[in-house]
Amino acid sequence: YFGLPGLILEINDERNVILCTKVNLNAKVQTKIKVPNSGKKVTSVEFDKIQKTKTDSMKNEDGVIIFSEEK
Repeated sequence: YFGLPGLILEINDERNVILCTKVNLNAKVQTKIKVPNSGKKVTSVEFDKIQKTKTDSMKNEDGVIIFSEEK
């Protein structure tokens, strides 16, 4: 369900229900976000191309994206 705008609190499809039961906006421990010091800056057009390539690499022969756990 990636790519949806906003905070997703509930997902209900034909097989599963995923429900957020708690949102903590006042955490006692502050989390610092570190600015990345590696990587490559890309334009939004380049990002879209990279994202499409990565997404296509996860599809099976029917065009379905398969998520699996490596064991």
